[in-house]
Amino acid sequence: MPSTNLIPVGEAAEQKGCSRNAIRDAMERQALDGQKLGKFFFVKVNKKFTEWQPNPVRQKIGRESQQR
Repeated sequence: MPSTNLIPVGEAAEQKGCSRNAIRDAMERQALDGQKLGKFFFVKVNKKFTEWQPNPVRQKIGRESQQR
């Protein structure tokens, strides 16, 4: 069976220390490559993923809004 380099959005978020929404937003902006398989989204682990870092300002705002 060929190995794939796709990981679930949740796993990608854990690896990058951000939310699943941040990963999906990055996919929408094409900052990350990914695809939808069935009803689930997966991120392609490639150079874009390795180099991509979540925006710390947006992450802070998101965390603060969750605490309210």
